[in-house]
Amino acid sequence: MKQGLAALFSPAWTADWLPLPKLLRQKFLSKEKIEDLKMPQLFIHCTDDEVIPVELGQRLYGLSAGPKQQLLIEGGDHDHCYQAAPERWRHALRQMAGLP
Repeated sequence: MKQGLAALFSPAWTADWLPLPKLLRQKFLSKEKIEDLKMPQLFIHCTDDEVIPVELGQRLYGLSAGPKQQLLIEGGDHDHCYQAAPERWRHALRQMAGLP
């Protein structure tokens, strides 16, 4: 039964009927902000992300002035991307931090 409950809550929840623009105060202005970032950036995206399309991550990567790295992971959804390839995550983070 526990697996059954987890299956019910794992998909991304949407609420098309809510007036989200009026309810949300946080503005996700990634496109406007990315060009001003001067620190190293690591873009990690799972190809099966149902919340943020992988194309958006690729566009942001393209807009970034760098230094930058991109890690695309086959499969893995928005909430479980790390679990799809934990060693690749760890390697990318160590590499970004200059660690062996």
